Amino acid sequence: MLGFIDYLDDLIAASDLVITKSGGLITSEVLARGTPLLIIDPIRGQEEFNADYVTGMGAGVQARTPESVPYMVEAMMHDPARLTSLRVGAQQTGRPLAAMDIAHRVLRDIDAID
Repeated sequence: MLGFIDYLDDLIAASDLVITKSGGLITSEVLARGTPLLIIDPIRGQEEFNADYVTGMGAGVQARTPESVPYMVEAMMHDPARLTSLRVGAQQTGRPLAAMDIAHRVLRDIDAID
């Protein structure tokens, strides 16, 4: 565990798989990088919805208990085709330009008002 860091994006970019909870920000950051997720024991509510979305899109897998994580990681590292499939799912699901897309829509709507 690293604690607070200011180079999270660099770690995500260098990773084959990110093991994390499924909070909104980390989920969107990892998907924007096109990196698959292994989600651990999501909290009821939003984290569960995020985990369902990620797994439903084929962008990650979910571990119901922390104890199952080492076995799941080992299985995925020995199955490059599965990891590639998850990476493709993450790349198709991620929205790395979401902020720009929103800004363009807002500007377009402002122009429409004038």
